[in-house]
Amino acid sequence: MKRRMGTLVLAALMILTAGCGQAPPEPEPEPDPVPVVEPEPVPEPEPEPEPEPEVPAGTNPLTGLPMEPEYEQNRPVAVMFNNLKAAQPQVGIAQADVIYEITAEGGITRMLGLYQTLEGVGTLGSIRSTRPYYLELALGHDALLVHAGGSPEAYTDIRSWGVDNMDGVNGGSDAKIFWRDAERRKTMNYEHTLVTSGEKILEYLA
Repeated sequence: MKRRMGTLVLAALMILTAGCGQAPPEPEPEPDPVPVVEPEPVPEPEPEPEPEPEVPAGTNPLTGLPMEPEYEQNRPVAVMFNNLKAAQPQVGIAQADVIYEITAEGGITRMLGLYQTLEGVGTLGSIRSTRPYYLELALGHDALLVHAGGSPEAYTDIRSWGVDNMDGVNGGSDAKIFWRDAERRKTMNYEHTLVTSGEKILEYLA
């Protein structure tokens, strides 16, 4: 009887012990993280396109470059430039469409500048005398020749070839388009001071 009671007590204790040893409740799951929403990028404004430069519709017959159509049919003007070191800097040669440099004599050179238009061209100089081969270049372009004197042979050819020219030494009314530059006279010999201008030539031609 005693043994039976002991077994019952032992069984009761085991049941109680099992009840006290229950596993702890599982922890609440962590909430899902709130996703970070990146703001939509603001698009950069498109830059205004650069306006295309206006290209004249005409073509310069001396260079093949664009030019205003009203100048395409002009007769070119050929200007005789001094090229001695003592006469430099020349004035107006940067606006020329074509420059020819040829030996004149004694190893010195002179230049012939060709202009399809003289609009906007300022002072030109210094102006010097011409030679027959410069006449041939001018005639090859059907150009009007601007010069200050010439060799005897050049004057003969001017007359016999009928060269349209403006002469600052032996010209008539055309000589009025030339003048002696006061600033050049301060530092240069007299023969290096004769100049003209695009405006004066155009006034005379008109």
